[in-house]
Amino acid sequence: MNKYFVPTIFIFLIFSIFCTRPNKIQWSPIIEVSSIGPILDYIDITIKNLQKVKDELNQNNINDAKNIINEILSDEIKIKNYYIPLIKIKDKIHNSYRLIYLNQKSQAQNLLKESKDLVKDISEDNDHPVKKECEELDLLIEDLIFSIDEMQQELNEKYIKTAEKLDSMILKGELFF
Repeated sequence: MNKYFVPTIFIFLIFSIFCTRPNKIQWSPIIEVSSIGPILDYIDITIKNLQKVKDELNQNNINDAKNIINEILSDEIKIKNYYIPLIKIKDKIHNSYRLIYLNQKSQAQNLLKESKDLVKDISEDNDHPVKKECEELDLLIEDLIFSIDEMQQELNEKYIKTAEKLDSMILKGELFF
């Protein structure tokens, strides 16, 4: 019995070491999903407005055409300064999440820092209601940066919360302008 006891204990110890490794981060689909609906809406509106401009110019209604062009420019500025940076942030957050899963934490932190820079750019290019939302998003990203080494479940929850905030900002974007 003694000759089997030591190898059995040894196998049991090896098995327990490999089976009790810390769990990897739980994959959450909300972090991967991006809502580009508002951008598509603006594209549809732009196409309709361009057709209106064409019609107005054909009828020699220059002032009406100019007004429509101003609306188009305003919409394009919203896309450029708000929606596109939010989609870029969402992409960087997703990629940092993936890098955490691959245990490349320093690269994940770099992407999160780049995201913070984009949030700052959005905040500087827009008005007060967006600034408040950007401050909240900035704090969430900052929390992710400093939480990279936390337990995976807590980190996963922070990523989910950040992704939800981004989705909310994308969906509520029209309310800010």
